[in-house]
Amino acid sequence: MRRRRIQLLLLLLIILPGMYILTRDVVSAQNSELVWPPDGWNLDTLSPTLRWRGQGYTQLRIYKAHSPNSYVLDTILVQGRDSYTVSPALDPGTTYKWKVRSNPVRPDASPLTWGPWSPERSFNTPGSASWTSAAQVGSLWPTDGTIASSITPTLSWTYPPGAAQFELVITPEGNEQARTSIIRPIASSFTMPGPPTWYGMLPGTLYYWRIRVSNVPYPVVPAEQAWSPWSPLAAFRTPVTTGDAIGTITPDGQRVDSITPTLIWRSAEANLFYYEVQVSADPKFTLERLKAFAPVYWELRHGGMTAPPNSYTIPPAYPLKAGATYYWRVRPVAFGSSVSTVPWSKTWSFVTP
Repeated sequence: MRRRRIQLLLLLLIILPGMYILTRDVVSAQNSELVWPPDGWNLDTLSPTLRWRGQGYTQLRIYKAHSPNSYVLDTILVQGRDSYTVSPALDPGTTYKWKVRSNPVRPDASPLTWGPWSPERSFNTPGSASWTSAAQVGSLWPTDGTIASSITPTLSWTYPPGAAQFELVITPEGNEQARTSIIRPIASSFTMPGPPTWYGMLPGTLYYWRIRVSNVPYPVVPAEQAWSPWSPLAAFRTPVTTGDAIGTITPDGQRVDSITPTLIWRSAEANLFYYEVQVSADPKFTLERLKAFAPVYWELRHGGMTAPPNSYTIPPAYPLKAGATYYWRVRPVAFGSSVSTVPWSKTWSFVTP
């Protein structure tokens, strides 16, 4: 037992000095300090030499003032280095921010011993701003939540001289995953496509959109250097289509030849594609538990994906009763508004065999 205590004491004598040195170095690393250039300084070069005070290894980050999450430079420098000449050259007429932090131990061996970041500083590069930095897109329409005249409206804007292409981003309210990016040769307007080219625009929905331009005529990745700043965010709402736009094809007052019939409708609005369908032996489609006397089939259907288009087939697992009268109706889905604001079509009927 005594021998084991002696071994433990010797082990502590070996470990504790190292822990003290490591702790002391981490405390020293917290004192990283930017030296040159002063905060807000106007430079006379596009490749400035930045200086700081720190200990051990240094991580240096530089980014454009308006893009805090996109680093122009993010590098780890060797131990004892306290300056760095920026290369490649920075953009002219641009405000940058920078910061450093230190690690007394080699970072790949000790990634948890980084000290905190120094306070940020900014500096301004000389010369005129680049075309992409100065270019502005304006006069966006529609905006301010205006109700468009169509489910597939034409969006318009003005662009600066020299623009070669544009990127348009449109997002439905509350559904960021449905964000769509469209890149095209430069133009002052774009008409949102409808089915069957694109099943994207829904009635009664608020859409947000913005645009930016590039003076590069060939395809480029969405990099900061290739594109102008984004335009202000604009918004519009698509109109709510009434139930009068929906008509029946079959069945309408007929006897069908199956207890799993296919119901087909038509739409006066060619750009509609998403529908709600109700089928029931109850002509009022009552859903209240204590008042309903017949089940109600209530389904969503993508009219462009059904066969035939704009149709609903009663599922074989849930067939209708034989020799019964059924009623059905349809309405377009409008995610951006209360479903009660989109009226149902007229009610049609059929008789099962």
